[in-house]
Amino acid sequence: MGIVKDFRYQNLRRISRQRFFYSYLGATNLRGMTIYIRSRLSPDQTMKQARRTVRQIDPSIPVFDMRTIDETIDRTLTTERLVTSLSTLFGA
Repeated sequence: MGIVKDFRYQNLRRISRQRFFYSYLGATNLRGMTIYIRSRLSPDQTMKQARRTVRQIDPSIPVFDMRTIDETIDRTLTTERLVTSLSTLFGA
């Protein structure tokens, strides 16, 4: 468990409401989990190691939709980049 000053949970443009995070061990109806990993390994190596570790803990836990923070930010900014490209095209 940890404390952070602020963060962007679902959207880079909006400030999120206050949130409380607790250990998944205390959850009674856990439907999913997001885990952030900081590593000095390459993203591919980190993802392989994370999958391996989860399988060792419980092979029945599905691990999916793994991506880097850069990929997540790129997905979030797709609309802004499209508008910028169109504005540049029309401006030219």
